[in-house]
Amino acid sequence: MKQRPVLAKILLSTLCTVILLHGLSVGVLASPRISTDKRVYLPGEPIQVHFSGAPGTSGDWVCIVAASAPDTYAGTYEYTPYGLPQGVLNFAAPYPGEYEARAYFNYRAIGYVVSARSPFKVVSQLPAASSRSSSRNRAEERQTVPSPPDPRLKEAQYVLMERGYDPGSPDGVSGRQTRTALQRFQKDNGLKQTGELNRDTLMALGLIPGWVKKDVSTGALPRQEAAPPQPEQRIDPPAAA
Repeated sequence: MKQRPVLAKILLSTLCTVILLHGLSVGVLASPRISTDKRVYLPGEPIQVHFSGAPGTSGDWVCIVAASAPDTYAGTYEYTPYGLPQGVLNFAAPYPGEYEARAYFNYRAIGYVVSARSPFKVVSQLPAASSRSSSRNRAEERQTVPSPPDPRLKEAQYVLMERGYDPGSPDGVSGRQTRTALQRFQKDNGLKQTGELNRDTLMALGLIPGWVKKDVSTGALPRQEAAPPQPEQRIDPPAAA
């Protein structure tokens, strides 16, 4: 009969030890952590905030605030997905200054207690690299960034297509096929074969006025016909009173 209380004490002591060790192991393995994907941002740049060790309650949230702000200031915040102990939340970098990403886990139970924090800064412009690397980067940008489409060239490509010359896709970019089509058009119209969209070619295509085609064999100008009559200007009737 006396052995039962002793056995019960042993079992209770063992159970308490197991619970304590489990709690310590969970605390070590799942300690709250938070970090940003970078340390320096430009205004408006996306910020990815990684969090882990969250208990997964409905009161887990993360915010970004000025580094000097008190812990009771929420700033710009996002709640973590319910039930997830880790994940990523997205923010936009504010105006230049020193900031912190702060995690508030189990807020509904413990209030404004910061579980983890991670500093970062926002600058108006990133520090310039060395002059040599900057020159190399600018040269690479010139080589890799294509020229913007030229609306006048795009219009000329459409006209060339209508007249039986194949400039390729009318995209406003002077590629090899467009230059070949321009050279053929220039040859057929007695122009210097440059493959470029110069003023004489624009006039020959009818994109600017004042050009009259020469006879390629003789160089003589044909008889110039009278300009077509201009359409009458339409006048809308006055609105009814």
